[in-house]
Amino acid sequence: MDGLSGLLFALVAVFVTSCVIKLFNGLQTVNHIPGYRPPFTPFGFPGVVLPTRWWNTGLDMHFVRRYDMYKEREYMSLVPFISGKPAIWSNNLDVAKQVEAGVWHCGMLFQLQIGCTQSDDSKTSLWGTNLAASNGEAWRKHRRVMGPAFNVKLYRIVWEKTREIYKEMVSEGEWATKREVDVDPLQSITYKLALIILGTCGFGLPGSWIKQTHDAHYQLNLFMKEQIELRRSRISDGQIGSSSEGDKAAGNNLLNLLVQASEDEEGKYQLNDDELISNVFLLLLAGHETTANALAATFGYLAVNPHVQQEIYQHIIDTVGHKDIEFEDYAKLNKVVSAFIEAVRLIPGGHVLIREAAEDTILEIPTDPRFDSEGAKLGRKQTIPVKKGTEVVVDMIGLHRNPRYFEDPEEYRPSRWYDIPNDSELFTGFSVGPRACIGRKFATAEAVCYLTMLLRDWDVKPLLRSGETENEWRGRCLVPNFSLTLGAANIGVKFIRRPQA
Repeated sequence: MDGLSGLLFALVAVFVTSCVIKLFNGLQTVNHIPGYRPPFTPFGFPGVVLPTRWWNTGLDMHFVRRYDMYKEREYMSLVPFISGKPAIWSNNLDVAKQVEAGVWHCGMLFQLQIGCTQSDDSKTSLWGTNLAASNGEAWRKHRRVMGPAFNVKLYRIVWEKTREIYKEMVSEGEWATKREVDVDPLQSITYKLALIILGTCGFGLPGSWIKQTHDAHYQLNLFMKEQIELRRSRISDGQIGSSSEGDKAAGNNLLNLLVQASEDEEGKYQLNDDELISNVFLLLLAGHETTANALAATFGYLAVNPHVQQEIYQHIIDTVGHKDIEFEDYAKLNKVVSAFIEAVRLIPGGHVLIREAAEDTILEIPTDPRFDSEGAKLGRKQTIPVKKGTEVVVDMIGLHRNPRYFEDPEEYRPSRWYDIPNDSELFTGFSVGPRACIGRKFATAEAVCYLTMLLRDWDVKPLLRSGETENEWRGRCLVPNFSLTLGAANIGVKFIRRPQA
């Protein structure tokens, strides 16, 4: 027993010593910036599967501790002492712009990190590199090909298909026959809508609200290779026009435009099949899940803010009346856009932006007016040294609740955005800088069309359980559900037909 006890003691001593050394090295990496010292990083195993407690920072740490993390300053450090890399966290917009632009002294200073290494982009690069999981010249190549595929013709098709899908939805079942329709969870219809729109407008596949939608992810890789080869063949045969003359509606879905844009480039800028498929996967993730979640959250917030819903409804009637809405109405429906992006502010699909310093550099953070109003007026900045290899995490939940930028940040208030253009970069829910979401207008066109038509015909109320209060409904439904992307928990609502609908 003495020998076994001695061995156990030695193992414990080695473990404790290694933890102390790791903590010491981590503190040096972040220049001893105050913050949390948990055993594990929140984005790696086992921290990601453990709940946020006093001793652990889980995946939802930055929501659970949103009132405490930035009380003293707009940045902090997180240094795990068992597993994971040390990181600097911030809820400051200037930091977000610096790490997203990534161009200061000599090229890209921040390399994109999505919970993976430079050689293992395993989460968003399931089939190869893509726009989100590439850096430097590779990123510019992807952006050069994908940019032209997102254009007004595509957005018009998205609008028209969304309008068609809404009409199909309300022509069948309870929607056609009843005055009240209960939907729980609401995501059951927003996910279906987003999937149909992505399938039809993204990839030119047949899709209908009435037709049963099946999950065919297991066949997606083979299917996409066949689809890409088919579109290449049609392009070479002239069945799909070139990007300079492609006016045919059949050629204006996103996949056709993406393949065409790649074919139009010179050899070194063309994307291979794996790169095209990887970007398709990225669109499936960003274009389906995040749009569906954001739509559900918008209806949820409107359900418990009837005065806001009434204002949006009146705006719709004043702007488009009861006519068939057209894509040209999009720019006029600024209050509907505002309702959508305010929900995205509170529950952003991309809840963190993680970047890694490619070399020693600095971050400059404007003085926080809470602690130095004079310094803030004079434009003073704090300089934070960042060592090569250090992760910088932009906390989008914290940024969107930062009182520096938002008055009463926990309040759902679409009027924040009424006087801001629909496509303004002042809204950071789709990221910031040159790497901002390329599909932003695809998502907002779909959302605005659907919200406009549904809110014009139906009043939205929270679907309360027996004995449940509205505040309890808020606490159950309007809370984040964390995964690779962020969405609201299952939202139950009641749609009540308006008299004139």
